[in-house]
Amino acid sequence: MDSVWVVLVPSLSPKTAPIFEIDPVGEVLIVVPPPSSDSGQPATLYHHDGIRIKVSAKHLCMASPVFKAKLSHFHPSTATQPDGRIHLRLATGLDPKAVYLVFSALHPGLPTRRLPKQLDSIETLAQVAVVVDRLGLLDSVEVYAERWINRLWKGAVGKYSSDWALWVYVASVFGREDIFEAASRKVIEEHSGGANFEELFSSLDLPLHIDVIRTLETRHIKLLTNAVNVVNTLMNQLMLVDSNCLCGTSLLGTLVTALSKTGLLKFHTHEGSQKHFNTSYADFSAAIQESTAKFGSWRPIVPTSVKTNPLGINGINGKLPTPASSPHWEHGDTGFDFPEHTCVVDELIGKLMPVFAR
Repeated sequence: MDSVWVVLVPSLSPKTAPIFEIDPVGEVLIVVPPPSSDSGQPATLYHHDGIRIKVSAKHLCMASPVFKAKLSHFHPSTATQPDGRIHLRLATGLDPKAVYLVFSALHPGLPTRRLPKQLDSIETLAQVAVVVDRLGLLDSVEVYAERWINRLWKGAVGKYSSDWALWVYVASVFGREDIFEAASRKVIEEHSGGANFEELFSSLDLPLHIDVIRTLETRHIKLLTNAVNVVNTLMNQLMLVDSNCLCGTSLLGTLVTALSKTGLLKFHTHEGSQKHFNTSYADFSAAIQESTAKFGSWRPIVPTSVKTNPLGINGINGKLPTPASSPHWEHGDTGFDFPEHTCVVDELIGKLMPVFAR
């Protein structure tokens, strides 16, 4: 999709759109359409009619082959508007604030340009990345972007999956492999409701390249496969447990149920990338953690008999069962109400939980 058009008729931007002068004597007027009504952008400095920016043709041609091609294709006498400038209209979907920041970075040394030492949010940085990506301006903006990225990354909280998705996009545009590794892992771990990463970034209006999407999908399948293999290995070990308590049997049933609910009971590595693409690692991890949480502070005990008590426990709830009585399990907020004890499940569950710990 073309991101820049040369305006050959009177400017498509309303005369009410404010003009910003990065280069007051610049030969080009950049016309930035207003954000769409559902973009969520505030109508403060950046007018609801969009903005216009006076810039230097020389700096544009030096910064981007996109602008060089546009400006060299038309003779000035053909494209010049009544104000004596060539008007370039940008594609919709570019944030006016981000456009102003990026074009200011293209004009080093001009007293009229104003570049902040740091940006206010990852959202603003992501919009800057969109402008840089679509207009091919990486080389000209990279120095400033590095400073903005480093300062924001130090305070990155990323409480929500969308925050990490923004960082994935920023890292992919500016080639920050270190940030991409950390942020993509978080996106994979926290994005629930399916594993369609293309849909996730589309919902955020981020044009993430398809090769990056495929990288995320591959890493997701690898992480999910490793996690399922750990659970399957644990289940195989539980089948071999010889114990006088019901812990192993109960845990085994719990894991089978969790795998079944997430559609991964018959998961196989070689077909995982196709058959289970829509099962997210986040959903699987949540199911395992929720279903095994009750194995932390309680242990169900098998009531053997009055005469045999190999675990040394005084029966159920402190009462020895009689031959005539029917043992019963009382359910509470934390699961079965039985005395705590140590068994082989402690060791096995210890191998499982670190896999899903974040």
